Amino acid sequence: MRFIVFILVFFIAVKSYAWPPSYKAINLKITVLGEIVWKVPNKFITMHEQKRKTEFVQWLLPIIERQNNIVEQQRYILLQIKKRESLGIALQPETEEFLAKMQLIYGGNSLSDLLRRVNTIPIALVIAQASLESGWGSSRFAQQGNNLFGIRTYNKKDMGIKPKDNLNANFRVKAYKTVDDSVADYLLLLNSHHAYNDLRIVRAYMTITNRTDVHALADTLFDYSELGSQYIKMMHQHIKTIERILNEIQ
Repeated sequence: MRFIVFILVFFIAVKSYAWPPSYKAINLKITVLGEIVWKVPNKFITMHEQKRKTEFVQWLLPIIERQNNIVEQQRYILLQIKKRESLGIALQPETEEFLAKMQLIYGGNSLSDLLRRVNTIPIALVIAQASLESGWGSSRFAQQGNNLFGIRTYNKKDMGIKPKDNLNANFRVKAYKTVDDSVADYLLLLNSHHAYNDLRIVRAYMTITNRTDVHALADTLFDYSELGSQYIKMMHQHIKTIERILNEIQ
């Protein structure tokens, strides 16, 4: 009798604590934290340089955190999918649809490759590139098109702004409806374009070792600008400035 009771208790315990979590549907909902920012403030045009740097960092910080958080949520879902696949648990149709959508957006030949792509970018690196490319928010492209990163488009269907010094260029600098769109597109660019594969490889190693070296990541951005090594040197200088300001305001 005791043996039968033991078997029943063991069966109920396993069924209650092991089986249902494995088959419970993955929450695929992505939550956007805070309010979307629609426009780069025009105060950055005339503001004193040192004050502009500090206010630019303070203004941009929550936008980056919001967009990085979206990527974090996507990554968490992908990790849940990977766990299920390792356990041999079939994915539900909506989960398969989410996975297909992520592969369409980010690229990648496998789930492991996708996980190397869907990851956050360090805040100091994002702000450093935004400050360098937009003149701390004062550039024409930032003010008129919310473009903080100098991202170009060759697609005539995209909104864009022609560079004044090259009106015959076969590209335009992208224009975004919101600043959040600009930051999101930048994160996607680094996470998906083949030119930044080295960044993703270095970041993957840092994720495994649980350490982050922003300057090492900056060294992989040689192809971001036609300035090459000079651009990398400028990035290192901006990162040092950004890290100092972040330490002061946080």
